[in-house]
Amino acid sequence: MSDPKLLILGPALDPQESERSVACLDAVVLPNATKFVVTRGKFDAGAAAKTFNIDSGYPPEIAMLQTLATSAGCDHRSDPRFRDGYDLFCIRRLLDRHAGFDQLLLMRDPADLAQHWPEMLARASANMFAVSAAGGGNLLLNLADARSGALLDMAWSLYRSGAAYAIQPYGLGTAMGIAREAVDAVA
Repeated sequence: MSDPKLLILGPALDPQESERSVACLDAVVLPNATKFVVTRGKFDAGAAAKTFNIDSGYPPEIAMLQTLATSAGCDHRSDPRFRDGYDLFCIRRLLDRHAGFDQLLLMRDPADLAQHWPEMLARASANMFAVSAAGGGNLLLNLADARSGALLDMAWSLYRSGAAYAIQPYGLGTAMGIAREAVDAVA
C-alpha cells in the first residue's frame, strides 16, 4: 500500500510570515507530500515549497473577513477567528486549483509533529479532521472522505457569515466540530 498523497500548506499574511512558513515547511519531512506556502504578492520559497499567491485575482473574501473582524470589535491581525477563517479560505482556494490529494495539513508549527503524526492520522480518519493540541493548532483534513468538501464548505460558512465570532469558548477544533456535526446531520 502506498502512502496517501499529502498536501502541506503554510499560510501567511505578509512576507515575514511567508519566511516563517517556509522554515516550517522545510522542517517537515512526511512521505508523498507536496508543499505550498501561501503568499500575498511575489515570493520565492526556493526549493522548500511551491508558492501560491492568494491575492491573485483580487479575491473579495479577505476584505470581507477583515470587515467581519472589525464589526466584531477584533483586531484582524491577532484574532484567531480571523486567522482560522483566512486559513480556511486559503485551503479552499488551493484545493480549487490543485486536486487529487488524500490529506491536507495546514502547517502552523512543526513542533512535535513527527511524534503526533500517527495520532493525527487516526483522528482525521475517524472524524474527517484533526487539530493538534501541541504544535500551534495544525489542522489535518481527510480529503479521501467523500464528505470533506461539505465539511470545508460548512466550516467556511461559519467564518464567511461571522458566526465564528459567536463561538464560545472559541477554538479551531470547536469550529470544525460544529461544521462536522452539521455535515453529519445533513447526511
